Amino acid sequence: RRQRQMCIETDNAERRKLTLPLDFLDEGVDYLADIYLDGSETDPANPQKIRRIVRKSDRIELPLAPDGGAALHLKPKNNR
Repeated sequence: RRQRQMCIETDNAERRKLTLPLDFLDEGVDYLADIYLDGSETDPANPQKIRRIVRKSDRIELPLAPDGGAALHLKPKNNR
């Protein structure tokens, strides 16, 4: 059975922190989350990539730079 992958994107005009609850994910499944953040005000040319394992009960904090954004790619950890 092929499991689903998801992409979430956001953009922003002012600096803020976005909290994304992951309660829409499937219960009991570990997901590989690739989080892409725009560079900071002091270093806008260097975006960040963060990789972590998440589950339905987790929340992801996305620090958004002014005029920046974030993208999140989620896929089941066992999905090749």
